[in-house]
Order: sequence, then C-alpha cells, then structure tokens
Amino acid sequence: MPRKRTASAIYKSERSEEQKLADKAKTQRLVERRYRRKCYYISNRVRRKNPEKDAERMAKKRKEMTEDERLLEQESKRKYNATYYQKHREDILVKHQCKRTTEYISKHGEQAFWLHHSPRETFQYFLNVIVQKFILLYYSVLYMKHISTYFDVRLYNSRQ
Repeated sequence: MPRKRTASAIYKSERSEEQKLADKAKTQRLVERRYRRKCYYISNRVRRKNPEKDAERMAKKRKEMTEDERLLEQESKRKYNATYYQKHREDILVKHQCKRTTEYISKHGEQAFWLHHSPRETFQYFLNVIVQKFILLYYSVLYMKHISTYFDVRLYNSRQ
C-alpha cells in the first residue's frame, strides 16, 4: 500500500528550483549562526574556567600596546559601559527589583526593608504584592460564582 504524501512533501515538490536553493541557503545560514553562537559560548566558558590563561593573554596584549592605544581602549570601555547602563538602566532595575526585595525581606525582616530602601522601591514591591492578591481574589470569586451557579441549578432541578 503506497504511503500518503504529507502536506509539506506536496508543498516542497511544487516549489521551484530557485525557491529550493533559497531555502537551503537560509537553513545553512541558521546552522552557521547556531554554530558561531555555540563556539562563542564555549570560548567564553573556557575563558571563565581558566582565569590565569585569560589574565596572561591580556597582560601580553597590554605589553604590546602603546600608551595611546591603551588610553583609547580605556576610554572606549568607559563610554560603552556608561551608554549601556544608561540605555538599559530601567530594564536592569525592574528585572532585579522583586527578587532583590524578597531576598532582603527574608534576610533582614520587613522593618529593616522599610528603613533602608527608597520609597519608590518599597512602593513597587508592595504594589506587586497587592496586585497579586487582587488577581488571586478575582479568580477565587469567579470560581465561587461558578460553584454557586452549579448548586443553584441542582437545587432548581431537584425541586422540579
């Protein structure tokens, strides 16, 4: 008995040669990108595992640099760090906000949190907690309504 052709097989057979070549090129690019990303990740991981080698490499590089190049590199690093932090400051703060706050409260207690944190940070944390409680309350009320209508219908049917 012959096998049924899948929709993707039919679709592939109907495509022209140029489209097939374009698809192959696209998949090849994706594979190369994944490979590059993996290599980058592995090289970084190795670099992190061998800080001595990394330090040696950087020292060697610094020795070969002239004073002007060194100053240029420091300036570019400083500029990059400043602009990156400026661009992503809010994202960074928001990302670590809740985690940091809950860790602090679990460690030092709520009074210490109130004393040592800015009002904005405190407000954000408690706003998050309040919103979570309201969401929980909302869904519990919905569930109760659902149950009550179920029992009302059963009572009504039992009276009939």
